[in-house]
Amino acid sequence: MAITVGIADDSKAFRSHLKRRIKSLKAVEILGEAASIEETRQLLQATPLDVLILDYRFPERNGTELLAELTKWREKPLVIVCTNFAQPEYRKICLAAGADYFFDKTFQFQEMLDLLSCLSSKRADRELRAGPNT
Repeated sequence: MAITVGIADDSKAFRSHLKRRIKSLKAVEILGEAASIEETRQLLQATPLDVLILDYRFPERNGTELLAELTKWREKPLVIVCTNFAQPEYRKICLAAGADYFFDKTFQFQEMLDLLSCLSSKRADRELRAGPNT
């Protein structure tokens, strides 16, 4: 079973690039994308996701409000912040607000993809160990 991913970034070009790269990964399925914080909320309410890839800054506000909201959810997705605002103070803010991972778009993009691949492999391994459903 694939891990399900949503992409939230105001840059259409980045979302397209990320989708192309994710599609090359095994057992990772993109279920939706959003270009604003409000669209991200709608995506999360309508679609159960395993992973949300979230930019830090959007034109209307930053993602920390959404991160804080998600910490209150009973079943929140794993949140990966991937941003060009990768200075240590933003990393600290995002992790404190509830992000699970924080990556620099420019210098850590491949590491983020490697994490997704690792997460999908771990899920596949757990499912194999569990055996067939009865």
